[in-house]
Amino acid sequence: MEGRPASQAFMPNSIEVTAAVPDPRPTVPPPARRAPPSFVTSRPTPGNFTAAATIVGLLLAACVLTLIVARVDLPHIPELLVAYDAAVIILNLMTAYLLFSQFTVTGTVSVAVLATGYLVTGLLVIVNVLCFPGVFLRQDLFQVDPASPIWVYLICHVIFPASVCAYAVLDGWRRLSVPAARVNLAVSLLSALAVLIAVGVFVLVTFGVNMLPPLVVTRNFIDLQTSGLGPAAWLLNATALLLIVAGLRCRSLIQLWVGVAILASLFDMTITLYSPQRYSAGWYLSRVISVCAAGTVLAAMLHEITVLYARIARMADQLEEAAITDALTGLANRRQFNTALTREWHRARREKQPISLLMIDIDLFKGYNDRLGHLAGDDCIRNVAMALGCFMRRPTDVAARYGGEEFAVLLPGTDDPGAMTVAKYVRQAVAALGMPYPGEANKKVSISVGVATFIPAQGQAENSLIAAADEALYRAKHAGRDRIMVHETATAA
Repeated sequence: MEGRPASQAFMPNSIEVTAAVPDPRPTVPPPARRAPPSFVTSRPTPGNFTAAATIVGLLLAACVLTLIVARVDLPHIPELLVAYDAAVIILNLMTAYLLFSQFTVTGTVSVAVLATGYLVTGLLVIVNVLCFPGVFLRQDLFQVDPASPIWVYLICHVIFPASVCAYAVLDGWRRLSVPAARVNLAVSLLSALAVLIAVGVFVLVTFGVNMLPPLVVTRNFIDLQTSGLGPAAWLLNATALLLIVAGLRCRSLIQLWVGVAILASLFDMTITLYSPQRYSAGWYLSRVISVCAAGTVLAAMLHEITVLYARIARMADQLEEAAITDALTGLANRRQFNTALTREWHRARREKQPISLLMIDIDLFKGYNDRLGHLAGDDCIRNVAMALGCFMRRPTDVAARYGGEEFAVLLPGTDDPGAMTVAKYVRQAVAALGMPYPGEANKKVSISVGVATFIPAQGQAENSLIAAADEALYRAKHAGRDRIMVHETATAA
């Protein structure tokens, strides 16, 4: 019990008594877990709105120009459809993959619905290219009818806006989420559902096409208007656009770019209804707009991934810099100093070159800190560190805060006279700061320096250099402070 205050002599009993008393302090809830960065939750920047407005302007101009020449008949190139379909397939499937990835991060049901819409659309485009006359199925392997690809096109332009409508309703009404443990199961089930829908559509437009209303008047002329199916699909696209823009108001990045994508889909449907003839200028140009609709969200997501990667890289650099830098002084910390000492010690031993170390301590710092406070003490340490940093001219020189008010300066390739010169300059620089010592009119803050120089021998550890410089610093302190001492044994070695 020696040295313990009398009031603490019966501490165990006091703990038992106070443990039964309820804590009067208010309960502080734990900090909320911050959601990970996501394309789904991120808000658009002014630059995002500018880019979206530019794309919308280009799409509108392209749509207007296309309507002028939409009914001009052009050469029949069915092989061009392969390139178009391949692009749309890749874009839709990649978008679905990235959206499902966002779903695994956030668990948001609306995102899963949108991802399923993109996946179904991508799979249906595969069906479209299989059914298109004169592309792959030149032989009648299936009951392919000229109306089959039109039905696939129409179903795509129903399923995609329907998924956007469902996304807008779910995201705006109530953000439902799936528990993290069931996210992978949900992705598997939705993917299986998308495949079943695509297979069902394929069976319907091949073996069951005769049960569907006729959509082709001649081989190349499509009748979507009088049947009412085309205007219904157009109205569904317009409804999806209205829900995204007016309902959700494009408050997130995904809402903004889905709005651009559904607008492109609406333009595509508009041109197709106005120019219902295959291989016309409108038919070709509507395919170009359809590619834009498929790639808009993907391009935006890839851009955000690139931005996020750059941000993470910058954060990693900052964390790495913080891990080796002293927060108060900006000098190297103890960890970086130890790493540099080990590296330079082995190099000096290999090349048989001298290596010097200065151990520096601020004189009577405890009294300075006690009288003026910790803030003034921090300012004193920063000023001394700034003076040290001024003399680090070579890339291999390292000035570090060794601990508290103690510093270390590593000088590879420096002999004893060179180390003494640096020590003198550092001591003079600190004295030139003129920081007054509290309570003594003529006294200024000073430093004591211990110097050691070694040419490392085989089997000798780098800690011997630290011990030698530290011993010299100890002698400088006991000799009256504000001076430089050299470790003689280290110099002789």
